[in-house]
Amino acid sequence: MIVSIIRFRSWFNHRQAPLQRAKFRMRYGYMNKLCRVFGMPLGLHKQFDKRDWFMDRPERKNLRLPHYDYSQAGYYFVTLCTHKMKSLFGRINIGKMECNQLGNIVEESWKKSSKIRQNIVIHEYIVMPNHFHGIVEICENSQNDDEPKTAIKNNHLGNIIKGFKSQVTSLARSASGNDSDIIWQRGFHEHIIRNEGSLLKIREYVINNPLKWELDCYYSMH
Repeated sequence: MIVSIIRFRSWFNHRQAPLQRAKFRMRYGYMNKLCRVFGMPLGLHKQFDKRDWFMDRPERKNLRLPHYDYSQAGYYFVTLCTHKMKSLFGRINIGKMECNQLGNIVEESWKKSSKIRQNIVIHEYIVMPNHFHGIVEICENSQNDDEPKTAIKNNHLGNIIKGFKSQVTSLARSASGNDSDIIWQRGFHEHIIRNEGSLLKIREYVINNPLKWELDCYYSMH
């Protein structure tokens, strides 16, 4: 009986072999098509499964300090860039920034940030053709115990910038009538201003940014 079972399995596996090979060819033929679509080398699937490719991709770099509380009081210098570094906000003319309609939307939206959020002070800022610099101060929160705790989250630097970018995008799309307009590059750059000397230098940099536009690292990208 046992011998009969073994022989049956052997016969069955032999009969199934062509089907398994056909499935194998179909699978890796499909993988070759994926390789062509994503610009990957053909045959790359032989080195790892397609699921591993998605799992092993390098993670998007986190620009924030991992253990720093960005809602605590202090001065922060932020830089936001336009999508693909396009000059969307205007142009520099004889050392002065001339904002277009979108540039004016950016400026007005930034000014409103301190009005719609508690304990936020807007300091020096500048709208440039393809980026934005701003110094924002998060003050000590004077929230009472009776007030909702969720209000504190509005003062987190990430939430401030997220709200600002969303406001600009919304107003820009309304002005252009195109709901697919992309204004900003993902994320933003920040620098924690830790002393008065650093604050003074950054203030000077922001104010003189249009005068030194051709020397700016963002100039060659616009």
